[in-house]
Amino acid sequence: MIIPEPAPAPNAAPPAPPPPAIPPGFAMRGVIEGFYGPPWSHQDRLDILRFEGKVGMNAYFYAPKDDPFHRERWRDPYPADQIARLGELVRVGRENGVDIWFAVSPGLSMTYSDTADYRLLLAKLESVAGIGIRHVALFLDDVPQELLHDADKARFHSVAEAHAYVINTLRHDLDARGLALAVVQTTYTNGFGSLDYLRELGALVEQPIPLAWTGIEVVSPNITVPQARAWSAMIRRPPLVWDNYPVNDFARWRLFLSPLRGRAPDLGSAIAGYLSNPMNEAHASMLPLWTIADYVRHPETYDPDSSLARAMTALYGANAGVMRPWVDAYGDDFATTTPIEALYVPTRRLYLPASRDLIAAMRTSLADIARLAQGDSATWAPLGRELAPFADSAGARFAAVQRDTMFRVRGDTLVFRAELDRVVVPRARKAPTVDGNVADWPRTGWHRMFSRNGLDARAAFAATKDTLYVALDVADTSTAAMGADSVTAGDHAAIVIGADASGRTTRMTGQDLVLFAAPAANGGVVVRPQGLPLTAFYQEILAGREAYPFGPFFLESYGGQVAPSWGATATGVRGASSSDAKRWRLELAIPRSGIPVARDGSRRVMRMAIDVSDAKPGPRHTASLGPRNYPANPATYTEVVLPR
Repeated sequence: MIIPEPAPAPNAAPPAPPPPAIPPGFAMRGVIEGFYGPPWSHQDRLDILRFEGKVGMNAYFYAPKDDPFHRERWRDPYPADQIARLGELVRVGRENGVDIWFAVSPGLSMTYSDTADYRLLLAKLESVAGIGIRHVALFLDDVPQELLHDADKARFHSVAEAHAYVINTLRHDLDARGLALAVVQTTYTNGFGSLDYLRELGALVEQPIPLAWTGIEVVSPNITVPQARAWSAMIRRPPLVWDNYPVNDFARWRLFLSPLRGRAPDLGSAIAGYLSNPMNEAHASMLPLWTIADYVRHPETYDPDSSLARAMTALYGANAGVMRPWVDAYGDDFATTTPIEALYVPTRRLYLPASRDLIAAMRTSLADIARLAQGDSATWAPLGRELAPFADSAGARFAAVQRDTMFRVRGDTLVFRAELDRVVVPRARKAPTVDGNVADWPRTGWHRMFSRNGLDARAAFAATKDTLYVALDVADTSTAAMGADSVTAGDHAAIVIGADASGRTTRMTGQDLVLFAAPAANGGVVVRPQGLPLTAFYQEILAGREAYPFGPFFLESYGGQVAPSWGATATGVRGASSSDAKRWRLELAIPRSGIPVARDGSRRVMRMAIDVSDAKPGPRHTASLGPRNYPANPATYTEVVLPR
């Protein structure tokens, strides 16, 4: 019997259209606990799984870098109590429609050709399958990009071939057990790593195993369809997006509370899934994660600012205003600066009222959150615990910069006292002889360098009309020669000359000149002029990193040609060295023709940073020309006054 549909009532509103279909590339959408530093607590993970269920996410990757059984002790089975907690994650995930993906990261020590190592890897994954996990991931990120073990070198011609062998073997064994596999490979971003490795891996790894991608950078300001398709062409499949937002393990002084921005509305047409790597603070992460869930459900109509407003209401209801100070403090992106960032990224002036007022508002918010937690402990208590250290840190930093004798208060502004970090270069009556013997430099012209870890070093300067002369004298009982593949592997100096002589910028660019100089045999000097066109991500994080050396990674990943404007200043450097049982010394002659100079009255000013590194085993010993040793932050470079 056919029963006809009832006729619509006269003047009835048409039925609501069905919700738009989620694009195929967002069929897998979720969270990856893949950050460094303190991992989430078990309760944090349960709360995140329930949150994911509410906002329509369906995947959670268990991959905390600082879980020893995930990475360093990957061969060892989990203790019974941790297996029980993983089992509870599976149960709560199932109740909330979230698949649990268990990840293991063996690449720091695994011998890829070793059958015993492979059996331990498979056993590790079988152990979690026994508690109901049906999805696993092999993480090969942040591991050596060359074969380390002799057995592997004999078996494989490349790291890519070794990785593909393990991946494909694992895929077949997991298929037989009904387990799905995803992979994070060693080159996972356009920002660094070998693209030859990536292309070879993409050709060798069987379909349809997904391979990950963080975008054009480790933390990508935007992710577009053309970018995704270019990556797909290299790996021969759509990428599984690992979006490093709102992760903050690289900048633990701050939160990231901005809505998701810069993701293409049609991205779902070009990818195989979308995962967010959140902050170490699980409950604070829920605010930006809500906007990410909004984006993957409605990418065509997603608006970041309106999404943030809805997220505030959805998560905090009528008390959403309590969170406003935190969004004001940490709701920026890499293109903007807040009064809180100015406390941690050194500048030459700081406007005090803006920082003071924002810190006071954060503290008031914490008091309100404590009051709200008495009625709704589940929402507010963990959030308050996560936020409080950031208010304490910002307050302590605010007090410290006001006590810093390198600054003076001028009205409402804290201004750097440039005269305390200024080198006046004398005009040389006679050009110094560049022979590595610094004994002929005037004894009164030396500047004691600022030491870390006790390194004793000093610098001297002289200039003629055409040349700037620099002498370095470093106490060291065992001079370490330059490494075979990197000038920064042994004892060396890094001299950075700022392209902006005003000292106003806080970000190094490829326009700045870096001169790496290392003592060599027979009194020689190896000089390597470099441009370092850092990505926006590394510009951001290094601007606030004190005494951070530009090691082999940066030279290999970002070392580029020197900007043409430097001319002979880069190409015409001469040098000599000497050493004995107690010290090593460098003399450099740097042509002045390309050095940017700012005029300050009658003075001619350049900006320079000098960092000396002593390559002893253990923590690297360093000394800097200026008291503020931030090699990638031109605002901290020493003001060097040149003679006419």
